Amino acid sequence: MNGDLQHNRFESRPTLGTAHREAQRNNCDRFQFRLRRFEALLMTTAAIAILGLHADRVSRERAKPIGRMTAQQVLQASEPICQAIAPGRPGVTMSADYTTALPYGQWSVTCTDASGHNVASINWDEDTCGLLSVQGRPQPTSRTEFLLRTRPQALACARRWLVRLGFTGVAERPDLFRSPAVSPRWTVLCHCVSRDVLLWLDPYTGLLIFAAIRHSSDS
Repeated sequence: MNGDLQHNRFESRPTLGTAHREAQRNNCDRFQFRLRRFEALLMTTAAIAILGLHADRVSRERAKPIGRMTAQQVLQASEPICQAIAPGRPGVTMSADYTTALPYGQWSVTCTDASGHNVASINWDEDTCGLLSVQGRPQPTSRTEFLLRTRPQALACARRWLVRLGFTGVAERPDLFRSPAVSPRWTVLCHCVSRDVLLWLDPYTGLLIFAAIRHSSDS
């Protein structure tokens, strides 16, 4: 019986060949792990390099002038307008595109919030570097009463928007003035220095819905 026990104990011990194979398998596993880790590190490094090159290319493109303006200048000029149109909207980003489809060159800036919704569009004249139009998209409101109830309130709000859009020297009396009793917005036409500015204002919030700018001498 003791001999059998000794025989069983001897049989349960790994042979030298088995231990060698296990060591080889462990070495192989460690090698595969290190290889996968190295490949992951290499892919991460390559991705960072590609992103860096893309960012550098975008930066150079933005700094490249088209006409009298660069994309970076257009974005900088549009930022305060976008912030005023979409106050409190998180994660707002801007992109600038240039088009020659019109008789004149035009920069178009699109403002997008974190959900991917277009909150504003801003257009600039490439030749004069002047603002052409602004379209805002105010969020739906639960207000049931007008914030802008009277003509003086609407005119005061229009003046504030003109300052935000970069205009000064507003005439005391607008030519065109429509209240929400006639249309679902306040419509104000103001005369600035060498420019006429048409504004549509949301009567519930006072936010800008639309602005169109033209030279006073334009037909």
